Amino acid sequence: MLGLNEDQIRDYLMENLDLIEPGLKSLGKEHHLKNPNGSDGFLDIFAVGPRGEYVIIEIKRTRNASRDAVHELIKYAALLRHKFLLKEREYRFILLSADWEDLRVPFSEWIQNCSYDVSAGRIVLGSENLVRVEKVEAVPRISNRRFCRRHYLWQFRFRSDIDRAIPLVASHMSASGIDDFILICSKEQADEMHYLYFAQQQKSKQFYLRHLEKRVSRETFREVKDHVESYALEFDQEAAAADQMYEPGFDVVHAGLRSVASTISYPERAGEWFTEARVQNAEIKRYGRFVDLLLDDAHLIKELVVTDSYNELDIVATTESNAQMGELAAAAKRALQFNNEWHATLRELFEYASSRGPAVIRLQIYSNDDILRVLAAEHYEASLYTPALRCEIDFLTYREKFVGFLEWDGAQVDVRSVVRRHFGNEARNYTSEKYRGSHRLRNMDVMSDLGLRYSIGKTSERSFHRVRLQGQEMVVQSAKEGLPDFVIYASDAVAELARFFGETDTGFEKAIAGFHHKKIIQAETYLDQLISITHATLTNEFWLDSLPNGCDHCGRQFAHLRYMADASFRGGLSGNWCAACLIDKTRSNGRYTGEIYVATSKGWQLVENAQSV
Repeated sequence: MLGLNEDQIRDYLMENLDLIEPGLKSLGKEHHLKNPNGSDGFLDIFAVGPRGEYVIIEIKRTRNASRDAVHELIKYAALLRHKFLLKEREYRFILLSADWEDLRVPFSEWIQNCSYDVSAGRIVLGSENLVRVEKVEAVPRISNRRFCRRHYLWQFRFRSDIDRAIPLVASHMSASGIDDFILICSKEQADEMHYLYFAQQQKSKQFYLRHLEKRVSRETFREVKDHVESYALEFDQEAAAADQMYEPGFDVVHAGLRSVASTISYPERAGEWFTEARVQNAEIKRYGRFVDLLLDDAHLIKELVVTDSYNELDIVATTESNAQMGELAAAAKRALQFNNEWHATLRELFEYASSRGPAVIRLQIYSNDDILRVLAAEHYEASLYTPALRCEIDFLTYREKFVGFLEWDGAQVDVRSVVRRHFGNEARNYTSEKYRGSHRLRNMDVMSDLGLRYSIGKTSERSFHRVRLQGQEMVVQSAKEGLPDFVIYASDAVAELARFFGETDTGFEKAIAGFHHKKIIQAETYLDQLISITHATLTNEFWLDSLPNGCDHCGRQFAHLRYMADASFRGGLSGNWCAACLIDKTRSNGRYTGEIYVATSKGWQLVENAQSV
């Protein structure tokens, strides 16, 4: 039998279909499929499966013949639909080959993208008979370029220290089984320090654990595996496993680097770290498959910052490109994996754009799956953590804009009871869940109990409406109350959340402080410019009373500020205001009556024509 050709193998299998799969019934061989647009097709074996579906069996005997197998099956799928008017679930393929050396990779890539069922088998030839048909599994899909979420950053005093550290780090990573990575050298002008930033291509958790199991003791491996799997979410497990990949022996390498300081990093921190100046002065050392990239250094750093960040996304795609639309859909799914409502609406918007296209879609997302942190920041009027979405669809002659927002149903709810229901009475319960990422799994349940939901609205110059798509038709609906209304309604409970985060989360505290500092600088700069434009001048009048303790709205201490307003708004709202709160209240309440003072070396001096300012 070793010398059988394809026709002989086909005939033998026709008589022994159970060797391929139990329950198959033959409909014949060399079944003809007419092609109105090219060469005809001939099916090696045409059969019916157990469920009544057509089964097409394609047989290849040699390596040269197997190279054409995928091409032929793609053609047969189209010809079957043309001849029999089939749905794709009403037929399937079985590809059999004696040689899979050149076939397995293209076959695996193909079946992961085709819309009908395909299976495969290896023909094993014996000396006297066909011994068996072995099932062939597809190889795992080769992943796209995607940086791991965990990075590392070292600080050095001298460039010579970095030059010495680079080969040490690179050698250790390669020896650890990490082949694809980059090292970014940059200099901070403010402190004259040099920095080295490490990031690697993300691989699967299984890849990392499989390699680690060979390099560490059984006991250590169990500890590593337990640590990795203690995280609730798959991408957190992948990131933790990637960290562990280079951990064995890393302490020795790290000690010999002569670094001043070091820290773990991630895409969001990288976004803060790689300012425009740092990107321009950065030098990237590339290893593995990163060496051959056509991307310049600036674009590669941009990918490091935003690509596949689980909560931040900025991507553009055209409906005329299947590859771009596929990448857009996958990126939206990753960014919104805990936000079913935005994700579902976006899928419908993508279909809407494709059906009415051609169109270019730009999607920007900030997804923070922690409503408690969102509410705590909103207490300070800081939307630092509030989820945001913006989707612009540019058709040939017009543009449609959509924004995501948090909607409140207006129902009364006891916020404290909701928090206790999900996280118990102990604050550390929430802290523990947050560390492991499991708080994200219940975020939408917490939101639902609070009467909050994710919605998407269509915006224009004159209107804003929540949207819902039914088929290809877009239905607009009036939005209910929003997140600011909820924060006002539950102000006492939200204030408690703000205090909790301020006392237990230094990152939250620093973020709020930085937000306030930036906001007051922007507000005081705005007043400087406005006073200059209106030609307002300083009078010889001064604030003679004792200085108020702080802004009546936000509590900022006037001793550290440049401007103070003694002003009233309609509705009886009055007090002493910092520049930021004065501007906020003017925008929301209209013009004020009162006076503005500026801190000078002589004291708090009145600004002329304050009301016009």
